[in-house]
Amino acid sequence: LEIHQPEDPIENPLIAAENFVCPEFPNPESVLRAARHMAAQEITADVNFRGFIRRVYESDVALTTYPTEKGKTEIDSTHSYYPFKYLKDKLIVDYSDAQQPLERDEKEQQEANALAGQYLLIHEAEERKLLNVIARIEVQDRLMGDVHRHITNDFQSDLATCWNEERKIIADEAMHKFLLPTMEKWIKDSLHNNATKWVAEKCQLAMERKIAMAPYRPYKNENDYSVMSLSWGDGDRLTSTFAVVLDSNGQMEDRAKFDFLSDFKPENRESGFRKLAEFIFDHNPAVIVVGGTTIITKTKLFEEVKKIAGDRTNVIMVDDDTARSFMKSRRALKEFPDTSYPDLLRYCVGLGRKVLEPTMEYAGMFNKDDEFKTLRLHPLQHLLPEDTLRKSIERAFINVVNMCGVDINMAVKYPHHSHTLQFVSGFGPRKAQALIKEITARGGKLQARSKLVANSNGYDDDLEPQFKVGPSILMNCVSFLRICKRHFDEEDDLEVLDDTRIHLEDYRLAQQMAVDALEVDKSMLDDSEMSQYVADLMTQHVERLNLLLLDDFATELERTENLLKRVTLVDIKTELMDPYRELRRRFEPAGSEEIFTMLTGETTETLRTGVIVTTSVSRVWEKNVKVRLSCGLEGNVLLADLSDESYGYVAADYVSEGDVLRCVVLNLDRTTMQVWLSAKQSDVENALRNLVVKDRMFDDIAEAADIQKRQDELREKQIKQIRVIDHPQFKQFDYRQSVEYLDSLPPGEFVIRPSSRSPNIIAITWKVADNLYHNIDIVEEAKADAVSVGKRLLIGQTEFSELDEIIVNYLGQMFTNVNEVVKHPKYRNKTKRELANEITTQVNTTKRTAYGFVLNRENPSCFDFMFYHPGSRVREEPVIVKVRGLGFRQKVFRNVDDLINYWKADEMKKMKSERSRGSGSGGGSARSQTQRPGQSNMQDPRYRQQSSSSTSSFQRSMQHA
Repeated sequence: LEIHQPEDPIENPLIAAENFVCPEFPNPESVLRAARHMAAQEITADVNFRGFIRRVYESDVALTTYPTEKGKTEIDSTHSYYPFKYLKDKLIVDYSDAQQPLERDEKEQQEANALAGQYLLIHEAEERKLLNVIARIEVQDRLMGDVHRHITNDFQSDLATCWNEERKIIADEAMHKFLLPTMEKWIKDSLHNNATKWVAEKCQLAMERKIAMAPYRPYKNENDYSVMSLSWGDGDRLTSTFAVVLDSNGQMEDRAKFDFLSDFKPENRESGFRKLAEFIFDHNPAVIVVGGTTIITKTKLFEEVKKIAGDRTNVIMVDDDTARSFMKSRRALKEFPDTSYPDLLRYCVGLGRKVLEPTMEYAGMFNKDDEFKTLRLHPLQHLLPEDTLRKSIERAFINVVNMCGVDINMAVKYPHHSHTLQFVSGFGPRKAQALIKEITARGGKLQARSKLVANSNGYDDDLEPQFKVGPSILMNCVSFLRICKRHFDEEDDLEVLDDTRIHLEDYRLAQQMAVDALEVDKSMLDDSEMSQYVADLMTQHVERLNLLLLDDFATELERTENLLKRVTLVDIKTELMDPYRELRRRFEPAGSEEIFTMLTGETTETLRTGVIVTTSVSRVWEKNVKVRLSCGLEGNVLLADLSDESYGYVAADYVSEGDVLRCVVLNLDRTTMQVWLSAKQSDVENALRNLVVKDRMFDDIAEAADIQKRQDELREKQIKQIRVIDHPQFKQFDYRQSVEYLDSLPPGEFVIRPSSRSPNIIAITWKVADNLYHNIDIVEEAKADAVSVGKRLLIGQTEFSELDEIIVNYLGQMFTNVNEVVKHPKYRNKTKRELANEITTQVNTTKRTAYGFVLNRENPSCFDFMFYHPGSRVREEPVIVKVRGLGFRQKVFRNVDDLINYWKADEMKKMKSERSRGSGSGGGSARSQTQRPGQSNMQDPRYRQQSSSSTSSFQRSMQHA
């Protein structure tokens, strides 16, 4: 590789820079700095160089994380940020590899899933100021060496050395000031975007998994059947049980209310379940759906209903996520008003409709209220931007809805069947509702897809259009809108292809295939007869489609019409053989995992073997204990698992009812909803150690160093806290506690307390005035041990031998001097702004100097002395409270009156001095026309008279002040 060798100018850099000195750059050094900056900017802007650095970053950059001071305390071993609390040189290629869809075993896939979205958590931790994140190249020093080598030459001379040093400075500025910070931000944004995209894709797949489920079909596969759904909510004995019966269209046929199903008295329960059995037998539903919010829904209600139904009716449970959303939604309140239908009844309607059409019920959650946000799709979905999550879920609906199509007449007839129409290709919420309104206004039915066609679109020019949707929208949507026979009478003339996935523009091909399969002479047919042959083929002779030579047909179309239809012909054949074949998976009732999560709110991540939980003892027997978890689940703790110590013979020797136990899960059966736990301290400690998950690039050394540092600080703080000083004013307070203690006491009171700054400092918190406190630090020297008071006590440079001496000779004198000012007539208990307004008003009224004192709220040991001379402005100067008196203008005064008298005299002296300087200056203003050159204005008698008058006025003002 040939390396360009830069040529050196014949002059030293500083000498060469002298030629460019100008007012903007007054010396050679400033010229060189500007030149370096311009050169660094040009290097940074070079596309090839930026591309090279970007490629280096993409392959070699590594992440290092460490907690902030806030993060050190907030991120403990159970925190979700803990696995990456301390990362050291973690390559970013690990994240991109984890996001690839590779073949992995179950454990490897779990690790990859955790890593793929990890940067979203890192980004969140950085945004919350809990983590510092650094992205740097591991070989950054070597990279800088290469950059220096390519920008310098190999000449050996003092001149070459000088210019090479300049080039290195330019390269360092370009890299460290511009490129590297830019690249660090770019790589962080890239990681965040990739992780966001990965989580969004997982949310989309999870959503597709939920909605790509076919409706429930009875064993006999009939179309008209009924569904019963019932629930007792939380199962409380005061809560009624509601049941609804829905027809196959999701319309309510009947409803009922049952009391006492969860009553304590057996006779009441039996009476209630007899009424429920009668209701079930009267309606004979194809399936019964049971729902609820507590565990007894599964263990009691579900089992009782199964006994009643027996083998005649299928009893199932489904995930009630759509029902819980529907229960409180505005669409539910519109269809079932609140006054007539309780929440639990609407919940049952939602349950039943999910069984009838799962895709439709989920689509109903995609509305203006964004109900879909309540769905649990991915553990990190809350970190996605709202727009990103919405688009991923919308994409899932578009994929599934266009796979199964939409019965347009069902959507027009029943509002709850119209939710999926917005996801048809070419539509959206507004276009879907507009089409429904137009069809409703023109008879309430769409009889043929061709009626959606406008005159000028080239499909059916001689047909009068009824519903205008536009050519582009029609091209996208027409094959996904189904015209089903069940909405029309037998004598209605329908196009059989309107209930297939075949596009309107390919009807001609489907009809030609039908005629060829039936071996009919198409020259003897007109267009109106073609549809009938297609119907005959689909209902009676569909097997003849297998005899067609589609490859030859496709070749002929390509030759004669220049159409590439080979794949389309195969799809048409498939659709003619099985129109709108169900591509969604078969209906699946909720499994044990889903039911467990639905009733407890616990997932496989939050509750599993080895997890530590807090429980309360509900029953105590001889050999075991019944406990209740916070999620409502009941658990068992055997006698042997109650304690590491074996001093008792029965469970009551260890615990009592109501006790709170910290337990670890030993075994969990999600089907029977039983959990076995251990309360032994050794098991809990082992579980704690096993629960701690760390990234493989976790920096244990950095963590250990931080832990040691915190322990040292804690030990030092404990030393401070255990100090007990034998003095009546000593309190074990911090600053906040001292202020609270002194708040109700009069000014002048104080507290001696340990200092948070050092174990060798004692603090005095002194109440100067209401809501004003002054901290005085006392440095201890010559201490006998860590907790005793030093023999030498220093406040600044002043030395004392004991605390009482400080109280009398220092604090007492300071408070006396504060009172000297506070009790003076010129002191005002106001703010500086209020005092300024007061003395301004006084001066404007009396035309005399006004002044006053206020406390300085920012420096409690100071007062602000504010004064205003007529014709000037309000001024302020500090008055410092000292032991010897009041400090003002580098002097110390024993009382306020002495300070004021000095100030008046000093102000008079200043005024005379200013007048004298004005007299000797020869006048700064323009000379009059009669004034001789060199003659001063002060020689003018009129000026002397005016000056004298002004001085006398100021003297009178100060005398009256």
